[in-house]
Amino acid sequence: MKRHFNTKDIVLVAFFVVLITIGAFIKIPLPLVPITMQLAFCMLASLVLGARKSAYAVLIYIFAGLVGLPVFTAGSGIYYIFKPTFGYMVGFVLGVTVTGIMSHGLHNDKKIKFLNCFISALVGVVVIYVVGVPYMYLMLKYYLSTPISFWQALLTGAIVFLPTDVLWCVISSVVAVRISPIISKTSNIVNNHFDEK
Repeated sequence: MKRHFNTKDIVLVAFFVVLITIGAFIKIPLPLVPITMQLAFCMLASLVLGARKSAYAVLIYIFAGLVGLPVFTAGSGIYYIFKPTFGYMVGFVLGVTVTGIMSHGLHNDKKIKFLNCFISALVGVVVIYVVGVPYMYLMLKYYLSTPISFWQALLTGAIVFLPTDVLWCVISSVVAVRISPIISKTSNIVNNHFDEK
């Protein structure tokens, strides 16, 4: 019997939940949105795990923070949904899903290609911006009554991050190309073990 979600998958998802949490606290402070390594770990998760499992990892991380565990960059609890940066977390879920879908077929190859991973990750980043920037703008302008234009939100919530985020895409793609064959090989061994039972 073929299993689509085995013990190794659970371990990998949990591992990336930990990485995403750690990434939240490796940051460079900026006025509205800090630079963190969360995006790098989210993209790596989507390239390595695929859409479904990486989305689970991000959702578990978000759920943990909303129920009060100190995993977010600035506090925790359900009220965090009113933070201007919460939109980026929602964007992470959609971003890793899109990146995972685009790159999922690559995991069946003997050797995945850097360029395909990189393009998939870039598209995922765009999805995160598309969700995160409008959310931040709306929360700042209409909930916190902050005088800000959409252009200012776009500049401070996306454009200033482009160089760093492109770098994260490069790094996560390089790492994914290196470790995905190892993970795929391990998956085949585990699947064959269960198929024999």
